[in-house]
Amino acid sequence: MIFLLTSAFETQRTRKIARRTAVIPFHSHAPRWQLDMKTPTNEELRAAAGDYVALTGFYQRVKSLPFLGMLACNIDTLIAGQWTEVIVEYTVGGSGLADRAWIKGTFEFYSDWALFQTSDPTKDNFVSAEYVPSPLLPGQDPATVQGLSVRFDQKGHERPFQKAIIVDIVDGYLNPGDKIVVRLGDRRFGARGTRAQTFVEDKFLMRWYIDPVGTSRFAATLFSWAIPKARPRSSQLTGGEIWRAALNGMKTWELARSSHPVHGRWMKFTPPTPTTTRITY
Repeated sequence: MIFLLTSAFETQRTRKIARRTAVIPFHSHAPRWQLDMKTPTNEELRAAAGDYVALTGFYQRVKSLPFLGMLACNIDTLIAGQWTEVIVEYTVGGSGLADRAWIKGTFEFYSDWALFQTSDPTKDNFVSAEYVPSPLLPGQDPATVQGLSVRFDQKGHERPFQKAIIVDIVDGYLNPGDKIVVRLGDRRFGARGTRAQTFVEDKFLMRWYIDPVGTSRFAATLFSWAIPKARPRSSQLTGGEIWRAALNGMKTWELARSSHPVHGRWMKFTPPTPTTTRITY
């Protein structure tokens, strides 16, 4: 699954600016490659801008990327209660990522997805973030980022998407095309992964935000997973008080609430009273 991050920053002012600029038409004297929105060749660039100094191929690389980057995920369906490893890969867009920029993935507070932790990689529900540099162009300087800081905050964003995995860019910038790989339930150190929420949901939304320049003005994208039920392996019927026989002599009972009926039998036993009934299956 791949999602492009191309929206404007989520502020009222920038939304107004985006609306104003979106309706400005191209002038007829603009170069043909601007009218067609194609990536120009070096010769077309030189003809339009004159002599300039830049890394060979850098302009084409930046133009090939969405401005704010893109997201990819290794899954599109989860089973309710499943133990899994979710890998989200963010590719830095043409804007790059400045020092103190950050990204965060959020989901709704009411979900009973197991709480993430960042302290022990050998334990379940561990979250990690890894920096993967892109190949450098001739003469290009490498990114100066010194590390990534990852944390989980149950109130890290606004309602209803309050639960948040937050990744901070520490002491340096990232180049366009670099990647940040976030693993939810990292299994590389022997843990089982992360336990998905236990109830069924046709569209489980996880909303990701990107702040490329560290101003806390975010652009958002979202993707969804279907979380269906699995065929149950076993079921247990629990009552809050002693059950009395009410099956009218039937030898079997059936719970047909789901598409996978559960069958069982009932039997009488003496203590504490002759009318007490226990149901087993």
